[in-house]
Amino acid sequence: MSDGQLAINTNSTSPGLFYKNSAGALVKVGPVHVGTTAPNASPASGGETGNSVGELWLDTSVSPNQLKTWNGSAWVSDFPDEIPVSKLADGTARQLLQTDAAGTGVEWTSNVDVPGTLDVTSTATFDSIISASAGAAATPSITFTGDTNTGIYSPGADQVAISTNGTGRLFVDASGRVIVGASSAAVGNPLEVVATSNGNAIAVRGRSSDNSGNITFHPNASSTEYARIQAESDSSLRFGTGSAGSERMRIDSSGRLLVGTSSWSSSDKLVVRGNTGGDDEARFSLVRGTVPAADQNIGVLHFQQGGANEGARITALRDGGTWTAGSSHPTRLVFSTTADGASSPTERMRVKSNGHLLVGSTADIATSENANTGHMLAADGTYLNARTVASSNIFLSKIGAVDGEMLNFSRNGVVVGTIAVTASATAYNTSSDYRLKENVVPLTGAVDRVNQLQVHRFNFITDPDTVVDGFIAHEAQAVVPECVTGEKDAVDASGNPVYQGIDQSKLVPLLTAALQEALAEIESLKARVTALEP
Repeated sequence: MSDGQLAINTNSTSPGLFYKNSAGALVKVGPVHVGTTAPNASPASGGETGNSVGELWLDTSVSPNQLKTWNGSAWVSDFPDEIPVSKLADGTARQLLQTDAAGTGVEWTSNVDVPGTLDVTSTATFDSIISASAGAAATPSITFTGDTNTGIYSPGADQVAISTNGTGRLFVDASGRVIVGASSAAVGNPLEVVATSNGNAIAVRGRSSDNSGNITFHPNASSTEYARIQAESDSSLRFGTGSAGSERMRIDSSGRLLVGTSSWSSSDKLVVRGNTGGDDEARFSLVRGTVPAADQNIGVLHFQQGGANEGARITALRDGGTWTAGSSHPTRLVFSTTADGASSPTERMRVKSNGHLLVGSTADIATSENANTGHMLAADGTYLNARTVASSNIFLSKIGAVDGEMLNFSRNGVVVGTIAVTASATAYNTSSDYRLKENVVPLTGAVDRVNQLQVHRFNFITDPDTVVDGFIAHEAQAVVPECVTGEKDAVDASGNPVYQGIDQSKLVPLLTAALQEALAEIESLKARVTALEP
């Protein structure tokens, strides 16, 4: 054969196409050997022994079949277990796909840039981070098919938001606060809901079977219920506490706030009802957080129209003294009303820490003369003092044309006197019923006792220009003890005089008896004179 000539070997074990190269050697160039064994390394006489580099063999001994190439020392598969897929990009070939280690799936070996739409027909699982552009409310970066202005986006660093119809609706800011209806929240609020102009801020809907909705509060995901807010089918709102959400307070359909009861029939706007029986039947507390200084408020009830038009108030204040937790809490109550033509309340009455009731005065009105006007009822009931610049200190009036008692005086449960009125007179009555008396005997020797009474003319020190007739208490006391109260020259613990007083009406029985004795004597004398007349 000459150089460059071709020869065909028809040997059934190693067929092939040969040509003679410039070195005078036969080189096998084809065709591809197909079979379960490698091509014969020693062709028949007249052929090249061994295999040539680049020779191909379709190995049918494996499944699937593999195409192999002789590299000069071994047969190498042209398609290994990992199939390289190359793409020219920026002048460099990159491997993009390979089977996973288990050989059950295909995975990307580098970044994949999809300029068009990536269509995943089944579930997509991502083992690492998914990164999307920030987007905007009108163009969120994560959207839904056919609705590109609704989805998830980031309005700023460390923030995430959800938009619908191109408008941001729900926001989570960098501090973890959740804001609905606005892009920012007040400091410290973990959740803030801002109502829009066309809807409710929050709506809670129950199932159609119970026609109500509720919000429950739990300290953690696995614990029992701590509290509940529940809308009832009667349009009331119930507030409950405890594991079963037991009702504690309710706002009914009429806008009444009910505490301790679930229904009320009157028009009261606040109703507090305690437990049945016991000391906590109905209680309402105003609590101050700090110790009050003297005359500082502890609590105030305001009665007003609108936000600023106050008509009256009840105020509790520290009433001087020492305030000590657990032992000393001096307090007074002050009641104030607004006069006609005035714009703010003025104090009208107070109950002091010592129990005294003052009306029209802010300080105690002593039994003796002082500068205070008004009315005072001592806590122990020892006296009622009324002082005024008007003509009447105390005014008592009976309603209608009815005669009867105006004042009733009793001692140890027994009435001992009254003041009564008729249409034209006042009667000052002391007890005199015969059923209250015993050992009743006639009064004798009245004239002698009357003659012992010393009647004087004098003026009181405080009124030197007025001279009156009367008695000296201790002198009258010596004759008629029951007409005088107090002891001669008595003083109180401070050395101040405790003056005696006289009830001159107590002299009437003695004077009447003396008059009767005198009249009897006159009648006797008249009879004697008549007997002596011719």
